[in-house]
Amino acid sequence: MYIILEKCKIVFPTESLSGVNVLVTGASSGIEEQIAYTYARYGANVVITARREDRLKQVEIQLCLKH
Repeated sequence: MYIILEKCKIVFPTESLSGVNVLVTGASSGIEEQIAYTYARYGANVVITARREDRLKQVEIQLCLKH
């Protein structure tokens, strides 16, 4: 089974992504932020980057708290 994000055509397997390393650029907002949360929810090791450091730190905190 897969989760499909229609707008960006990304498919996520519903089984665990434990141990998978993922780099998400532009993760301070929008679809990229949500993609980072989704990968983290499935157990991936997520590295996030963005230009807005203050907003990126907020996303990092949310990733650590929720996942």
